[in-house]
Amino acid sequence: MNRNYSLDSLRSIAALLVVILHIASGYVLNGIYTNNFGTDFVIANYINSFTRICVPLFVLLSGRFIIEKEVPLKEAYSNLLKRIIKPLLFWNIFYFAYTLLANRYFNGTFNLSAMLSYATNGQCFYHLWYLTMSVGLYLLAPFLQRFLKDKSPLQIGLIVAIFLCIGMGIDFAENRYSFKLFFAFNFVKYIGYLIAGYALIHVRKINRILLLSTFTIMSIAIAKVSAITVLHYGNLYAYDYLSPFVVIAAVSIYTLFIQQEWKENLLSKIAPYTFALYLIHALPLDIINRYLRLYPSAMMNSVLTGFILKLLTVLVLSIPIIWVFKKSKYLKELC
Repeated sequence: MNRNYSLDSLRSIAALLVVILHIASGYVLNGIYTNNFGTDFVIANYINSFTRICVPLFVLLSGRFIIEKEVPLKEAYSNLLKRIIKPLLFWNIFYFAYTLLANRYFNGTFNLSAMLSYATNGQCFYHLWYLTMSVGLYLLAPFLQRFLKDKSPLQIGLIVAIFLCIGMGIDFAENRYSFKLFFAFNFVKYIGYLIAGYALIHVRKINRILLLSTFTIMSIAIAKVSAITVLHYGNLYAYDYLSPFVVIAAVSIYTLFIQQEWKENLLSKIAPYTFALYLIHALPLDIINRYLRLYPSAMMNSVLTGFILKLLTVLVLSIPIIWVFKKSKYLKELC
């Protein structure tokens, strides 16, 4: 099977956006906690807003590949066990142990009960929610494939719209009424993205300037609306992966890339390591942030300098860890 270098490149971009988002979010939250909405908050807010498409892009890409090709149910669930459940179990145990040790080293505490309580939400570290959510999507994918194969493009488009509206509705209700779906059902919100990843490959070509402009306008809207809502309502709803702004921005960029025919490039070569980067980058980033809480640095606390330094440091520290996992016969299947 020939590689699709455009989509490989998009996967790499999405992974890098995740790292950027997690770094920028620290500066946004710092502004909120300190009630300081000056230059650092504004810059971090805009960086964050332009990266919100990262997780939707991963789901769209998953839909493109796991729905398009019909596979036997046994093979589909074997892939689920290998690609999602094994890494999910390993990295939850890993980050559970790491957090206990880091809390002991940096804070002098060893709060096992608090960590066990956190683990009951299906994740032992903030970024692992995506793996937990993906289990539901992978379980559902074979049935979606069989359901959609005889549907017309118009019918599939309507199904996408319905599920995206359901996801956006649930997400809005969670924000409005301060509740959360039980983690095992979180995948329901993302079914629309999954189907859209498959459906959009059949859409007529759209002008790339229009798609880029739409993404840019939506990202600016995320930043502007977030600046208002955080001041007046104390939330960042526009950041949500299922806010209307993010949905439109993500679909625009995904549509742009599926219409491209790129040749092999540096980004496409990075694609096999993106899952590992997603899983591993949170480790050096957390260590850096913990260290800076103990030993504050004006240079690192300023988004103008700290953001770039953190990004470079996280990437540099992640690369050897990824290399070790990918080179090991026993560890490579975990990322």
